[in-house]
Amino acid sequence: MGRPRKPKRLKELQGTFRADREPDPASIPPGPAPGWPRQPRGLTPEAKKIWTDLGSKYLVLRVLYETDGELLGNLCSAQVLAMKATRGYQKQGLTVSNYGQKTVNPLIKVANAARAQVQTHLAEFNRRIAALEKSEGLERTLRKLEEERRKKEAGGGAAPDADESFLFGRPRLVAPK
Repeated sequence: MGRPRKPKRLKELQGTFRADREPDPASIPPGPAPGWPRQPRGLTPEAKKIWTDLGSKYLVLRVLYETDGELLGNLCSAQVLAMKATRGYQKQGLTVSNYGQKTVNPLIKVANAARAQVQTHLAEFNRRIAALEKSEGLERTLRKLEEERRKKEAGGGAAPDADESFLFGRPRLVAPK
C-alpha cells in the first residue's frame, strides 16, 4: 500500500492542483447509503435487543449503512453465543467428566471462538469510526488553513500562530484551541 492521495482542497490551497491528474468524480461509484439496515431473519430475542442497542449507537456515529444487516446480525448473534456459552461453563465448571476422564469444558472453546468473531465484526465498525475521525480532523485543519488564507488576502495579515511551512516542507499541524 502506497501513500494516501493528498486531498484536492489541500492541492488547491498549495496551488499544485491539476484537473488532468484528478480522477473524474463521475467514474467513482457512490458508497453505501447510511441508514438503518434490514434485520436478518433468525435473530434470537437477545440478539434483537443487542441489534437495537448497537445499531442506534452506530447510526448516531454515522458508521451504519443500509447494507450492514448481515454484519450487524452476525455481531449480535456471536455476542449472544459468547454470553450463553460463558454462562454455561460458569454453571458446569471449567472441567467436565467424560467417560470417567476430566476434560476442559468444551463451552470454553465455543465462548472463545464467539468472542473472536465479535472482535472481528467490531473491528470493521471501529475502522469506520477511525476513518471518520481522521477525515473530520483533516477537514478541520483544511478549514483553518483556508480561513488564514482569506484573512491574509483581506489584508488582515496572518494569524500570529500561522505557519506556512506546510506549503513547502513537512506539514506542521497545530492542535486546535
